[in-house]
Amino acid sequence: MEKQKTMIRQIRYGQRGTYELYQHTREEVRAFQKFEERYNELKKQLTEEQNKQLDQVIDLFGAAFCEEELSHFEEGFKIGLRLGFEAFQDPETKLN
Repeated sequence: MEKQKTMIRQIRYGQRGTYELYQHTREEVRAFQKFEERYNELKKQLTEEQNKQLDQVIDLFGAAFCEEELSHFEEGFKIGLRLGFEAFQDPETKLN
Protein backbone atom coordinates (compact mmCIF):
# COMPACT_ATOMS: atom_id res chain seq x y z
CA MET A 1 0.00 0.00 0.00
CA GLU A 2 1.44 3.37 -1.05
CA LYS A 3 1.81 5.94 1.69
CA GLN A 4 -0.17 9.15 1.14
CA LYS A 5 2.05 12.01 0.03
CA THR A 6 2.27 15.12 2.16
CA MET A 7 0.68 18.31 0.88
CA ILE A 8 4.16 19.66 0.14
CA ARG A 9 4.98 16.64 -2.03
CA GLN A 10 1.62 16.82 -3.78
CA ILE A 11 2.34 20.43 -4.71
CA ARG A 12 5.92 19.57 -5.74
CA TYR A 13 4.78 16.80 -8.10
CA GLY A 14 1.91 18.80 -9.61
CA GLN A 15 -0.84 16.76 -8.00
CA ARG A 16 -2.32 19.73 -6.17
CA GLY A 17 -2.39 23.47 -6.53
CA THR A 18 -2.29 23.76 -10.32
CA TYR A 19 -4.99 25.49 -12.34
CA GLU A 20 -5.44 22.46 -14.58
CA LEU A 21 -6.55 20.33 -11.61
CA TYR A 22 -9.04 22.90 -10.32
CA GLN A 23 -12.67 21.82 -10.61
CA HIS A 24 -15.07 24.68 -11.35
CA THR A 25 -18.26 24.76 -9.31
CA ARG A 26 -21.65 24.63 -11.00
CA GLU A 27 -22.33 28.17 -9.80
CA GLU A 28 -19.06 29.38 -11.31
CA VAL A 29 -19.81 27.73 -14.66
CA ARG A 30 -23.34 29.19 -14.71
CA ALA A 31 -22.05 32.67 -13.88
CA PHE A 32 -19.51 32.54 -16.71
CA GLN A 33 -22.13 31.22 -19.13
CA LYS A 34 -24.49 34.09 -18.26
CA PHE A 35 -21.65 36.57 -18.67
CA GLU A 36 -20.68 35.12 -22.05
CA GLU A 37 -24.28 35.16 -23.30
CA ARG A 38 -24.80 38.78 -22.27
CA TYR A 39 -21.39 39.79 -23.63
CA ASN A 40 -22.18 38.24 -27.03
CA GLU A 41 -25.62 39.91 -27.13
CA LEU A 42 -24.07 43.28 -26.35
CA LYS A 43 -21.26 42.88 -28.91
CA LYS A 44 -23.85 42.41 -31.68
CA GLN A 45 -25.42 45.78 -30.82
CA LEU A 46 -22.21 47.82 -30.74
CA THR A 47 -20.16 49.46 -33.46
CA GLU A 48 -16.64 48.21 -34.20
CA GLU A 49 -15.10 51.06 -32.17
CA GLN A 50 -17.45 50.41 -29.23
CA ASN A 51 -16.56 46.71 -29.37
CA LYS A 52 -12.87 47.58 -29.10
CA GLN A 53 -13.57 49.83 -26.13
CA LEU A 54 -15.67 47.15 -24.45
CA ASP A 55 -12.89 44.60 -24.91
CA GLN A 56 -10.36 47.02 -23.42
CA VAL A 57 -12.58 47.59 -20.38
CA ILE A 58 -13.05 43.84 -19.91
CA ASP A 59 -9.29 43.27 -20.18
CA LEU A 60 -8.64 45.96 -17.56
CA PHE A 61 -11.28 44.49 -15.27
CA GLY A 62 -9.77 41.01 -15.71
CA ALA A 63 -6.31 42.27 -14.80
CA ALA A 64 -7.65 44.13 -11.74
CA PHE A 65 -9.65 41.08 -10.67
CA CYS A 66 -6.58 38.83 -10.94
CA GLU A 67 -4.58 41.20 -8.74
CA GLU A 68 -7.40 41.35 -6.20
CA GLU A 69 -7.75 37.57 -6.20
CA LEU A 70 -4.02 37.15 -5.63
CA SER A 71 -4.08 39.62 -2.73
CA HIS A 72 -7.01 37.80 -1.12
CA PHE A 73 -5.30 34.43 -1.56
CA GLU A 74 -2.07 35.70 -0.01
CA GLU A 75 -3.90 37.27 2.93
CA GLY A 76 -5.94 34.11 3.51
CA PHE A 77 -2.80 32.00 3.37
CA LYS A 78 -1.10 34.24 5.94
CA ILE A 79 -4.12 34.07 8.23
CA GLY A 80 -4.11 30.28 7.98
CA LEU A 81 -0.41 30.11 8.84
CA ARG A 82 -0.86 32.49 11.76
CA LEU A 83 -3.72 30.36 13.09
CA GLY A 84 -1.51 27.29 12.83
CA PHE A 85 1.36 28.99 14.65
CA GLU A 86 -1.02 30.25 17.32
CA ALA A 87 -2.41 26.77 17.88
CA PHE A 88 1.08 25.38 18.46
CA GLN A 89 2.09 28.24 20.75
CA ASP A 90 -1.02 28.07 22.94
CA PRO A 91 -0.04 26.23 26.15
CA GLU A 92 -3.63 25.00 26.54
CA THR A 93 -3.54 23.21 23.18
CA LYS A 94 -2.82 19.52 23.68
CA LEU A 95 -0.94 17.94 20.83
CA ASN A 96 -1.12 14.15 20.82
